[in-house]
Amino acid sequence: MAVTGEYILLGSALLLAIGDWIAVAKGWRIANYILKPAVMVVILAWLGSAGGFSGWMIWFSIGTLFLLVGDVLLMLPQDRFLTGLIAFLCAHLAYIVGFNPALPPLNLSSLVLTVLLIVTAIQVYRLIIRRMRAAGQDKLFLPVTVYSIVLGLMILSALLTLARPEWHPAPAILVSAGAILFMLADTLLALNRFGGLENNKQVISLAAYHLGTFLIVLGAWLHYR
Repeated sequence: MAVTGEYILLGSALLLAIGDWIAVAKGWRIANYILKPAVMVVILAWLGSAGGFSGWMIWFSIGTLFLLVGDVLLMLPQDRFLTGLIAFLCAHLAYIVGFNPALPPLNLSSLVLTVLLIVTAIQVYRLIIRRMRAAGQDKLFLPVTVYSIVLGLMILSALLTLARPEWHPAPAILVSAGAILFMLADTLLALNRFGGLENNKQVISLAAYHLGTFLIVLGAWLHYR
């Protein structure tokens, strides 16, 4: 596919995402049911056109496919929170593999990034666990804990690209920003699940999720192409 076609797919994914944000803000449920999975479908189409189904990019395509599965599961009428959580966990595992074709660097930069992430993640985790217990959802303690650890490892893997000499700054910044946005999205999603959020916070969570995914796959593609 021509480069122009790839840009059209990228632009289409962004437009669909914006449409989905509006649908959530307006409470248009049917539009949200259509637009949310459509965003990931178009991103996958872009990945396929840009060579994302081969080499190390295959892991980011697999991860995005699991995000699509998770989106669908969480939109079903029945409560599929646990199965959706597993789908997202698999997505993060795929991203972790994609970010780590070699052992992570051991230097001062990687140490600082790791410590900063651990301190931040612990605070966020404590907040979510408090909300979860207040909502009487103790049965989800183990799966939420496991998911939080895997999410943290994905975010760390993305941040450590900033300390990897083989990664150029631009792609490393993109995937790092994307991972941080993903953490914001998941934090708001968890708070909504266990405590309820105003509609505008739900829109912020959705926007962070879409933009986070977009930046991760775009940054990875710029690095591995």
